Amino acid sequence: MQVYEVGFHVVPSISEDKLVQKVADFRSLIEKGNGTVIAEGAPKNQPLAYTLYKDVGSVRSKYTNAYFGWVKFEAPASSIAAVKDVMDKDEQVIRHIIIKTVRENTLYTPKAAPRAPEKGEKSAVDEMDRTIEKMVTE
Repeated sequence: MQVYEVGFHVVPSISEDKLVQKVADFRSLIEKGNGTVIAEGAPKNQPLAYTLYKDVGSVRSKYTNAYFGWVKFEAPASSIAAVKDVMDKDEQVIRHIIIKTVRENTLYTPKAAPRAPEKGEKSAVDEMDRTIEKMVTE
């Protein structure tokens, strides 16, 4: 078993009901391949960094925004080809990517800015400077 994440863009013209059903279909496809869903991000309609084009039959459509969603799952490597094939053939999926990843949460969380010392309070840097100075002079 390997941990994967699939990220996908879905056409912005899809209705909310069909979008929910499409994500449910992706989840059931993963589960049919003996996979288990670890986490997912609900699709959100957002502007794209650049225009994407999708050819369906003889019609070429362009998109400047799309629903972006993702699903992190654990599955045998043999089931990934089926997931890729379904995504490739789905006319409402503009683009997708499947990557190997780790089970742990890898989302970026900003760190809190260091607090400035209050008046009269010693900062950690000042304390460290004094400790080093003491070690050097001894």
